[in-house]
Amino acid sequence: MTKRAALLGGMLIVFAVVAIGYVRLPHAAIKGLSDYRLLADKDTIYATRSELDVSPIQAWWIRTRMRNLSEGDSPPRIHVSIKWNLLFLARVKCGHYIGPVGAEGRDTLYLWLLGFWMPVYDFTHEMA
Repeated sequence: MTKRAALLGGMLIVFAVVAIGYVRLPHAAIKGLSDYRLLADKDTIYATRSELDVSPIQAWWIRTRMRNLSEGDSPPRIHVSIKWNLLFLARVKCGHYIGPVGAEGRDTLYLWLLGFWMPVYDFTHEMA
């Protein structure tokens, strides 16, 4: 194997890992919610298209990982919005609403490290 082929192969691997991280970002933010297990165990959770303010491939990944997600606006609901993404740093707002005494909202800065999104800083974390 030549140095050029090794370099090209390494660049392809890095690109693939970055692409996978991009796709997984909004679901990682949802999994970071305190009540994620409660949401995952519900029969159905809802989100409208406007509440999933992500790219189509990221929305597909969320629907793949959360099989109980349906289109609608009745509780329990989730929302996720990527405010900005600079390849290895991203700011994501996400949350859920179960009822008047069951809601959570998080605005978090994430750092991408070796294929995983790590929460670095919470701008706000509200629970009811």
